[in-house]
Amino acid sequence: IISLYGALPGTGKSTLANNLAASLAHETREPVLLLDFSGKQRGLSLLKCERLNFRSELGLQDIVVRSPLGYDRLNLDLVGDEREIALIAPVFGHLVKLYDYVICDLPNTVSPSVFACLVQSDQVFVIAKNDDEHLYKTRLLLQDFQSHATARGPKVGVILTAVGAQCAPYMEEAERKVGQPISYLLRWIPENEVIAAVDGSPYVIRRP
Repeated sequence: IISLYGALPGTGKSTLANNLAASLAHETREPVLLLDFSGKQRGLSLLKCERLNFRSELGLQDIVVRSPLGYDRLNLDLVGDEREIALIAPVFGHLVKLYDYVICDLPNTVSPSVFACLVQSDQVFVIAKNDDEHLYKTRLLLQDFQSHATARGPKVGVILTAVGAQCAPYMEEAERKVGQPISYLLRWIPENEVIAAVDGSPYVIRRP
C-alpha cells in the first residue's frame, strides 16, 4: 500500500497517483488499484463498507471502475467520522488480498481517519510543491507524523513537484525547509514543451 498525501491542494498529488497506478500496471502486469479518498470523485462513504463484505447487496465489483490504462479504481469518501478508523485496517487488509499494489490518494485534510490510513500504509509519500507555504506545511506535517509514529510505522518520503529542469540549488533549500531529504522530483512541464516523444506514457518521477 502506497499512500500519497499533501498538506495543501495544488501539488499534483492526484495526477501523480493516477500516473503511478498506470505505470505500475503497465510495468508489472500485476493487479493494481487506485483507492481514491481525495473527495474529487463522488464515491461511496467508507462507513457503508462494513469491512468490505457489502452486506447491503452492494459488491466490490459493483463500484470498482476499470481504467483503460490497465488498473482498477475505487472511489471512497472519508467524512472524518471516528467510526471510520475501525474500518480502515479491514478495508486495506481486504484489498491487498486482491491487488499486488494499492495506491491510496488521500484528501488534503488532517483527521484521525487520514492518519489511520497513513499508519496502515507500507510506504507514505508527502507531495510538496516547490513553494514556501507548501514546504512549511509539509515540515509541520512530518513533525506531527513522526511524533505519533511507532517503530513499525511506514517509511515517509517527500516528493517535490513543480521543479525546473535543474535540481540544484533549490533542492537543498527545499530539504532544509522540510527537515529531511527529498526522495523524488517531479518536474514542471511547460505548456510549450514538445512531449510527442512520450507517446501517451505517463511521466516517471526521478530521484534527485
